[in-house]
Amino acid sequence: MDQRTPAMMSVSLDTRALGLVRAQVTMTGQVLSVKFRLQSREAADFVSAEMPGLLSRLEGMKYRVQGMSCGVEEGSTEPESGVLRPASALDLKA
Repeated sequence: MDQRTPAMMSVSLDTRALGLVRAQVTMTGQVLSVKFRLQSREAADFVSAEMPGLLSRLEGMKYRVQGMSCGVEEGSTEPESGVLRPASALDLKA
């Protein structure tokens, strides 16, 4: 795979505790960005609080995180919850 060609992975999980959780990861070489979208403000706040730990683990695996954000699904009236650092498709459904 060409290191300059971005790869994108989207995952949707329907969970009991958080409702529908969508994650989109875009990666070019060892550089990645992650966007989380959830159905409720409470779930988005929970994921936002966990993002620093995820960032630390990814950097520990030698990835450079270009951006990480978390918010409520489009169509909701609730604003973006948290943003951590500025900011071939594969779609997996669980």
